[in-house]
Amino acid sequence: MLLAAALVLCTAFPAAAAEQSPIGAYLWYPDPAGPQSDQNCRDLVARVKPTKEKAEMSLWGTIPQNDPAAGTFYLLLSKSRMEPTYAAEGDYDFGSVQLGETRNGETSFKLVPDDHPDVTIEGTVAASPRARS
Repeated sequence: MLLAAALVLCTAFPAAAAEQSPIGAYLWYPDPAGPQSDQNCRDLVARVKPTKEKAEMSLWGTIPQNDPAAGTFYLLLSKSRMEPTYAAEGDYDFGSVQLGETRNGETSFKLVPDDHPDVTIEGTVAASPRARS
């Protein structure tokens, strides 16, 4: 089975160069329509004040309820794994990933979900080069 996905994320801890693969931790923008401007992402980052510690706490579900980051989610992306902090058992959004070429801030990927090894999801991660600061 082949599925398609597109991810639009707010940069929290980006890779260094604009055309590098988007390896790092990203805030998941809470509106399904995505951010309407770069300022929307900057506002989210200012409110949540993301840190690697908060991304790890989100992964394990241990962010205190009174923290401004409570209820926010991250996508942790390495050269070989995609791990969203909101995934549940049986979901299709975490597993082994192969990253493709990055052009103009968009990187193609192929994801094989851990719980569905017979499925390949092709998509793109959009991390605008101008949003990396």
